[in-house]
Amino acid sequence: MILPEIFTQVILLSSLFVPLSEHNANMDKMPESQSEEYQLVKELLDNTTPDYTVSRGSKCSLHSLEMNKTEVDIVYGLRNESELREMGIDYKSFPNGRDYISGGCVVWSGMDVKAIIYLCASCVEVRNKWLEKNSMEQIWDDRVRKMILSDPSLRRIDLNP
Repeated sequence: MILPEIFTQVILLSSLFVPLSEHNANMDKMPESQSEEYQLVKELLDNTTPDYTVSRGSKCSLHSLEMNKTEVDIVYGLRNESELREMGIDYKSFPNGRDYISGGCVVWSGMDVKAIIYLCASCVEVRNKWLEKNSMEQIWDDRVRKMILSDPSLRRIDLNP
């Protein structure tokens, strides 16, 4: 190799490290609250309960009330019909009222079982009223009632026990 080629390779190679070292120096100066991702990863590495209130406002988007930080269960697995219906309307009717969060369908050991979220007292109240009318028991009662009323051979069944 001739000297100009070696010089060019050394310059190119050293230019790769300059930005990395500058970036690392800046990362040491970066405030911890600068990125939401940093906070979540830091908490996961600390092996603590994940806090989903980080970088979120504490006022309910629907009721404009101050919400409370609450530790809730993380629920894994498939949802039943009532839960699926709830998930379809909760963002419109009670966005901060669910007393659990969904962790998805796949479960493996070491997964978090608790999380910290904001709950709005008014959203919780609306959700509880909704659940009374939309429980799995109520859904099945409504279906059976509809089947009985639609089938003439079943109309003799008393619907009011």
